[in-house]
Amino acid sequence: MKIVYCIKGTYNSGGMERILANITNYLADILDYEVHVITTEQRGRAPFYTFSEKIKFYDLDIRYWDLPGFSFFKRKILFFYKQIIHRRKLESLLFDIKPAITVSMFDEDAFFLSDIKDNSIKVLATYFSKNVEIDFLRSRGGGFLKTIRARQINRRNARLVRKYARFVTLTREDAGLWGDTGNLEVIPNAISFYPKALPDYSSQSVIAVGRLDPQKGFDMLIEVWKLVALQYPEWKLKIFGSGPFEKDLKQQIKNSDMENHIFMKPAVSQIIDEYLHSSVFILSSRYEGLPMVLLEAMACGLPAVAFTCPCGPKDVIEDGINGYLVEQDNIYHMAEKISIMLNDQDKRKEMGLKAKEIVREYSEEHVMKQWDVLFKKLIKEKTSPDVN
Repeated sequence: MKIVYCIKGTYNSGGMERILANITNYLADILDYEVHVITTEQRGRAPFYTFSEKIKFYDLDIRYWDLPGFSFFKRKILFFYKQIIHRRKLESLLFDIKPAITVSMFDEDAFFLSDIKDNSIKVLATYFSKNVEIDFLRSRGGGFLKTIRARQINRRNARLVRKYARFVTLTREDAGLWGDTGNLEVIPNAISFYPKALPDYSSQSVIAVGRLDPQKGFDMLIEVWKLVALQYPEWKLKIFGSGPFEKDLKQQIKNSDMENHIFMKPAVSQIIDEYLHSSVFILSSRYEGLPMVLLEAMACGLPAVAFTCPCGPKDVIEDGINGYLVEQDNIYHMAEKISIMLNDQDKRKEMGLKAKEIVREYSEEHVMKQWDVLFKKLIKEKTSPDVN
């Protein structure tokens, strides 16, 4: 089967890029799909993650990411113009490739992809929660007018998803927010590794991983660790990632006199060794879709402490069983639950082993079977419209 994925780019170290690499590699190498990836912002940069040599890449060079440098009105005009160019280029390429299915990862192509009449089946996949725009503004202190705009975008997206043959969410929690769209599927992220080795539960090292921006809540985690370090000064927090808030976070650590307790580390494409040299994983995000880093840490046998952000942690963590769920943004409660973990090595091991077992259902084999079944079902529905 010939399939196309549309995404902004593959050069970042983000979750969507990792998800795309995992899915397309499996489709190409294991299921023998012919996979094509179409980007708009790649500009010749190498992918951050490793992709199969069988996958074909194309960049349309639209450059949406140039827009933030312009004024509001000029940005709107340029966006409209870029959408026209984008549609024209993407439409032409799809007619050349002739895929059976085209998948949008809910980037700018989502606004018009369903209207392109190239005969491919259109699938829309979201990797954030329904309320991502509102959550985004909340993470940055958005005002009243921006919140109104976010709600308008939310309503627009609710109409948009119904135009696709299937709309795929990552979690049951998020599916419930979208309601009955008539085309909804829930397929979670897949774990690309499941090591036999267990972490060193005696290690006095705690790990957090993610892009350095407000979404990931590392500013709150630094405040949490100030409280934890008062009781456990020998323990270290390592934050792995890169992004626009790196300087701000390093300055916050310095201002908090936490330079001997919190360590910023660059993003790495092979994070498994870092998980195995830690004994607890922390997720401090303000919002998510279904965080890959949470699944991967648990697959390595790490117990997790996470805010109850939308969406993901509540689907994976059983509070008090394989980790702790913490009231969103409550740094005191987060510090309390982390301290319980640090105080008891046996609890870390017990919860970590249960975490490792629970995430087996997110294995690549299990998740990719769901994608394969969905794609084949869509083809069958197209050729036999009366099939339920």
